[in-house]
Amino acid sequence: MYFLLSKTVGVIVEPHWTALILVGLGLALRLLKRAPRLRRGLVVAGVVWLWVFATGGVANLLLYPLETRHERPEKLAAPPGAIIVLTGMTDRLRRGPEPDLTEGADRIVDGLRLARRYPRALLVISGGPAEVLDPSYREADFLGQLARDLGIEERRLRVERTSRNTYENAVFSARLVREVQGPVLLVTSAYHMPRAVACFEKVGQKVIPYPADFLRTDSGPGAWLPRPSGLVRSSAALHEYVGWLTYWIAGYV
Repeated sequence: MYFLLSKTVGVIVEPHWTALILVGLGLALRLLKRAPRLRRGLVVAGVVWLWVFATGGVANLLLYPLETRHERPEKLAAPPGAIIVLTGMTDRLRRGPEPDLTEGADRIVDGLRLARRYPRALLVISGGPAEVLDPSYREADFLGQLARDLGIEERRLRVERTSRNTYENAVFSARLVREVQGPVLLVTSAYHMPRAVACFEKVGQKVIPYPADFLRTDSGPGAWLPRPSGLVRSSAALHEYVGWLTYWIAGYV
């Protein structure tokens, strides 16, 4: 039940859905020929809402507290015993022969780069059936095969394909790295890193954050013009804040 609720609430709070709901309510009142001032106000509010969150400046403001919480380590005190990469970087809706990598592909790129840099470390790819409409798809399976194709030896690879959310990523991944010698690096998107680290700490697994996939951009005058990319980045940040709230209520952080 919590899994379904978290997926639906996370979508509804995205700015484009909120704007669509406001405009839709305004149009419905127009069809009913009721509350003319309210319906105009709803339509205007929807348009303004969409405009505001489509600006890069607003997206940067939302992302700043998330992406600056943890910095990449410049140097490790000791070679890592394991590198955990959280999934969330493929798109199955695109009509290709295999799932396409999205912007979040920096996660797996940095994970593979670290795995090549530290050849004794385990590479753990964590992510199970996170899609509500297609529970059979396990992103970690696809990314695990990608890691093999790019030269990661089977003996070093662990594919965690059970977890459905970040908390379960922490629960199941921690079991795979409990016996390793050396620090454990955690690779995920920078805006997602604070919640991910909190989940691992909750289950008693210490990790060294290695953020990837930074979404903030330059904040020049052009950043205050609405663009589709600004809306995408604002949506990611708002989704993360809602994730924090729901995880806090559930006791996951």
